[in-house]
Amino acid sequence: MCYSTWILPKILIIICVFFAYHGNSTNFDFSEKKKELYREKVKSMFYHAYNGYLNYAYPKDELRPLSCTGQDTWGSYSLTLIDSLDTLLILGNQTEFVRASQIVLNNMDLDRNINISVFETNIRVIGGLLSAHMLSSHSPDVILNDGWPCSGPLLELAERFAQRLLPAFRSNTGMPYGTVNLKYGLNNFENTVTCVAGIGTFILEFGALSRLTGIPHYERIALKALDSLWKSRSELGLVGNHIDVQTGVFTATDSGIGAGVDSYFEYLVKGSLLFQRQNLIKQFYEFEEAINLHIRKGDWFMWVDKDKATVSLPIFQSLEAFWPGLLTLIGKVEDAARILSSYLQVLRHLGLPPEFYNIPNREPVQKRLGYPLRPEILESLMYLYKATEDPAYLHVAAGIVDTIEQFTKTKCGYASVRDVQKWTLEDRMESFFLSETIKYLYLIFDEKNFIHNDGTSAKLLETTDGHCIIEAGGWIFNTEAHPLDSGIIHCCSKKRHNDFVLLRDFEQNIDFLSFTDNLNEMMHDFKQSYNESLARQEKQQNFEEQTFIQQKFQQKLVMKEFHPDDKSENLENAQLNRISILDCCNIFDDPSLGQNSRLFWHLIYSNYFGVKQLCDPIFKCCSSLNKNDTEEFNEEKNYSNTFPDLSSLSSYYQNLDSVLDGFSLNKFKYLKPNPTDEQQNFSLLTDNNPLPFSLNFLGLGQIV
Repeated sequence: MCYSTWILPKILIIICVFFAYHGNSTNFDFSEKKKELYREKVKSMFYHAYNGYLNYAYPKDELRPLSCTGQDTWGSYSLTLIDSLDTLLILGNQTEFVRASQIVLNNMDLDRNINISVFETNIRVIGGLLSAHMLSSHSPDVILNDGWPCSGPLLELAERFAQRLLPAFRSNTGMPYGTVNLKYGLNNFENTVTCVAGIGTFILEFGALSRLTGIPHYERIALKALDSLWKSRSELGLVGNHIDVQTGVFTATDSGIGAGVDSYFEYLVKGSLLFQRQNLIKQFYEFEEAINLHIRKGDWFMWVDKDKATVSLPIFQSLEAFWPGLLTLIGKVEDAARILSSYLQVLRHLGLPPEFYNIPNREPVQKRLGYPLRPEILESLMYLYKATEDPAYLHVAAGIVDTIEQFTKTKCGYASVRDVQKWTLEDRMESFFLSETIKYLYLIFDEKNFIHNDGTSAKLLETTDGHCIIEAGGWIFNTEAHPLDSGIIHCCSKKRHNDFVLLRDFEQNIDFLSFTDNLNEMMHDFKQSYNESLARQEKQQNFEEQTFIQQKFQQKLVMKEFHPDDKSENLENAQLNRISILDCCNIFDDPSLGQNSRLFWHLIYSNYFGVKQLCDPIFKCCSSLNKNDTEEFNEEKNYSNTFPDLSSLSSYYQNLDSVLDGFSLNKFKYLKPNPTDEQQNFSLLTDNNPLPFSLNFLGLGQIV
């Protein structure tokens, strides 16, 4: 094996000192002055690479650091710039964050005929935009809109990307396809096989989108994919590497914790922490037990057959180095430290970890000799140093900084290592070098960074729904190291909950009497017919009748809002606007609300409540979301934007205009009711038991 005459002694000294003094901080100190020195070194590395990208590669996805050119790799949307946004704020550069964010917002075109990776777009683009949105308050130069953090341009762009990914989830299992066309959606001949990580790595980004926007479908879709993966595990409690998303059958049965699987386990832990979903952490603990029993050999992890537990690949992958950090995050610090010590033996041997390392032979695997500037070991170093304050981890991180700076730096950036034995370089600098590697290195040496906040400081945010505490710590990194603020997640979730309370109060206090007097007998007939014993055919007929009533009722509301004195103009206006009203998906997430009900309440809330509508419509995604809705509500027939055939309805519904003409809706400014006040002038026709499907669209039932 061929080593640099300088590298081997340098790395040997660092790692040998680590093993000699690990845990003995009194004899192995790392001074504050030295921390400051390495903070500046890392910051200088970032700007060398960042400026090189802007000068030589933008608007391409990545920099080619040897030839100083750019290349598109994951979709041609300036990926390195998006991946760098939150790193700029963590390094304290607020001015450049504002400028770079504006560049992204002004130059993003999603209407392009190009195939993109669903997984990579989610973790890098959606994750990067969500993080930048949440961090925006750290820059005084950013003008936050009134609805922040539950609205904003970066959040809207993240949601637009998510909408383009939704067609990928239209599989029999709910697991997403690996790629999707940015403009046209899912290709009919798309490959149905994708890796486990590409299925189980959505809950952080899609869950955050749902909590921030109030649109539940993103989180539901991610949870359904997770549930399908969970149900696919073997009798030994293991999952394979690749699976057919249509059949749920594994096509690659190797089971491990590295490439193709890693972030699935990561998101079970982090999803449970960010959204307080206990079932996710329970699933992880079951997986961990099976992994320790069948995959772990000492402090190393092999690859085994998921059904037989026979070893198939006795190798360590550099991607596996995230595992100690994940264990640290759930409090298993001692076990994490032992595992990381094993991994550092690879650095002791080679200086930097190759992609594959043969454990029994203690040598890198041929054709997998490269190190593409990966962050996983640094991620675990950061978590373990934060948990233990053992300065030995700082010395290891400093050695990695020096090695990267000395041997991968080029004229315009930093190059991936093609061969860790010969130290040859490759003409590529992936975007995660700026979003992950640099970020973790900087945070290791910057213990006072706001990301490390332990709750001793926070911001009190005043909203129309009360106070929220944000930036109090508890940041959760997605798998691309984009931090998400759990306080903001809770703040927007609280706002959405208050919206439901407000709607419930509105329903209970609005004057429907003049309308319901005319429909009283009819509604009692509805109530009797809406019960769980209805046959599917009867349900569908009633659903079409509801659709017809609701659409006609919406039409009247549009007329009254725009031209109260001119019915002919009202009718024309309603006809012109009806499609835009009906072709949208709504925010209301309640078991007793169907799609019709959500659309109705959206119209009521925006036109008659004296406040702005809660969210923008989701265009071009309704077919998938309605499919999700119908699965939730006993697999009812998909919602149709066309009127039912009048001939199939009773004469009463055909003459519904005459009933609606006599209806008057009191427009008023909302005031929260006094809980002690009696409801003297308002009544509901139903009891507290929710009706099947959606009868609430006329205010006739409780929103529970």
